[in-house]
Amino acid sequence: MSSSKMIFDLKAEDIQAGISSMGQESLLSFLDELVNDLEYIVTSKNFLIDYKQVKRKLIFIIETISIKLCRLLNAERVTIYLVEKENNLLRTVNAIGPDGQKISFKISMDEGIAGYVARTSEVLNITDPYNDQRFNRTIDEKTGFRTRNIFCLPILNSTQETIAVAQALNKVGGGQFTDHDIEEFTPFSNSFGAVLEQIVECDRLIPKEIENQRSVTFLRFWDDMGISL
Repeated sequence: MSSSKMIFDLKAEDIQAGISSMGQESLLSFLDELVNDLEYIVTSKNFLIDYKQVKRKLIFIIETISIKLCRLLNAERVTIYLVEKENNLLRTVNAIGPDGQKISFKISMDEGIAGYVARTSEVLNITDPYNDQRFNRTIDEKTGFRTRNIFCLPILNSTQETIAVAQALNKVGGGQFTDHDIEEFTPFSNSFGAVLEQIVECDRLIPKEIENQRSVTFLRFWDDMGISL
């Protein structure tokens, strides 16, 4: 990625091409750069920042990184769930439906493997989910997907609160996820946590007068995705 521009100034196709060509270390550096850009947005309170464009780019970046993580982990899918703590819900960011289209749905934090991880902040490696009583098979029914194995871990903020859950599904080739996969994926969960925390900070620090003058704000960004902060 270019060092002379903010990530949000780049075209979507350039972001996608850049992420696709990155190795693990480069991707971690990209996430660090994204955090820095969000910190700039927080501190600058710049009237010229197009928050609608930032919203679109953030959603696109999360989806693109999820695809990249699938390749790095040799997983069929990686799904990110955002924690809606006040309502005891998880909201999907990048779920895919049976026809390959993007879908969005909520699940209770009291249900499923992702809900368990959101409540307990444990890392789980489930080799046979249909024989695990915590598994919620209705999600497979909604998405048309058949889950064979699951690697699921919490995404934490700087105070070690779980603000999201990352779930990798189905090791490619019929194998199982390993301890090595967990070691490889953990740094990405930490970086995702830093990104999400900065987005929340944007909502807290952008002055009300700026918020009222903008048609789209970061608060509305989360509202659009069904997340209450």
